[in-house]
Amino acid sequence: MSGKSKGRMYVVAGCSKRQTDDVSVHSFPKDNRQRAAWTRFVKLTRADWTGPSQYTVICSEHFNEECYERQHFLLKDFGITTKKRLVPGSVPSIYPKRKRDELNEAFITCPSPSLPAPTQERGAHAKHAKLRILSELLQENNTPSSHHEIQQNCNDQEDPALNQVKNSNAMEKRGLKLAVKWLQQHHLQIGIIITDRHLQIQKWIRENLPQTTHYYDVWQVAKGLKKKILAASKLKECEDNSTWNKSLTNHLYWVAASTPDGDGHVMWGKWESVENHIYNVHEGHIDVFPMTKPERD
Repeated sequence: MSGKSKGRMYVVAGCSKRQTDDVSVHSFPKDNRQRAAWTRFVKLTRADWTGPSQYTVICSEHFNEECYERQHFLLKDFGITTKKRLVPGSVPSIYPKRKRDELNEAFITCPSPSLPAPTQERGAHAKHAKLRILSELLQENNTPSSHHEIQQNCNDQEDPALNQVKNSNAMEKRGLKLAVKWLQQHHLQIGIIITDRHLQIQKWIRENLPQTTHYYDVWQVAKGLKKKILAASKLKECEDNSTWNKSLTNHLYWVAASTPDGDGHVMWGKWESVENHIYNVHEGHIDVFPMTKPERD
């Protein structure tokens, strides 16, 4: 079944993707042979389809990765989002997940128009393109770096021994080490670093960055707190604990936000005061935090 979104008609039967699903959409090409190939692709899923209009589109789910310009994937590697553009002559070839016998058999045996295959960049060309993009990014950020340094960085990234790690847990530590190494090579000092509660990262920072202040991301701590509260609320006669989820996590955020110097003793005192707040008691906490200041209207 086709669908319509923002004035565009999705015509491939069996496809449920929309632009809200983070896919790109492509209008039918003007070239007659390429347009005929796209039309044939759709008719294999919809025998009664009469042909494309100016609003007809096919989403990126039906195109192979080779159909797109290489530059999009290079920029994506650097965290830059760009629009996916098709290589001239590209034709959709990926059908929705459905049985072949459900396709329109009348068109399966029809010869498809001959089209030039999308050109694939050679490895050396792709490598030079990656170097050029990285050099431009460094220049935009006023970061001095020679072509030799960029070449060495790309060589390091392509070395399987440096890229492969055992699991995602090890990948986080490896990524941090590479980032710190890059900053140090460019003579940048790290005063404060904020991470999640990764035990291996905690140990590595303590041993290798003794002059750097290490904080935990409060969002990560709050996430763990929410899970513990929800788990406790599933215990017998503890269902009411879930009603305190939002209040307790908000209190945790307040503890972090109201202690910009990161004094651990004060933060712990503020956190323990939550037990008194539950009973509407706002003073008599520990010595480092004896009283909660009332909020102003």
